[in-house]
Amino acid sequence: MITLENINIRFQKEIIRNGAVSVNDGQITSIIGESGSGKTTLLYLMGLLSSHECRYHFDGKDVNLKNDRECSHYRKTKIGYIFQDNNINDQLTVAENIANCAMIAGERMDEAGIQSLLSDVGVDADPQNYPLKLSVGERQRVAIACALAKNPPF
Repeated sequence: MITLENINIRFQKEIIRNGAVSVNDGQITSIIGESGSGKTTLLYLMGLLSSHECRYHFDGKDVNLKNDRECSHYRKTKIGYIFQDNNINDQLTVAENIANCAMIAGERMDEAGIQSLLSDVGVDADPQNYPLKLSVGERQRVAIACALAKNPPF
């Protein structure tokens, strides 16, 4: 479970003041709101990709948002994050992208595992292809496979 308390986000104006959110294991959670209401900022905060004033708990443990090493550990091993415009490396094959994401998280991914992930996300392309040979939708699904290769609880 990820829990954020005392969330305070301010840019030109106050976006969130003393907010709180919890995301439970195995549940789908939606964040909805008007443009500029802080949805993306909140998601970045939950994914430990940015830091704003709040208390952050991961599975009941306090996370020090000012400790880059600690945040990096959680990002690498506990959180699977998929960016809107994917974050796959065009210089690596699809298989290499997936294997590298797994390796960074301390996981091992063999050919069968890579093929299984690609099948799970609906990519029928050769894993030895480079991402530029894929459609935009296939590239996004490869990014999902990369996030899943880390075997994150979130």
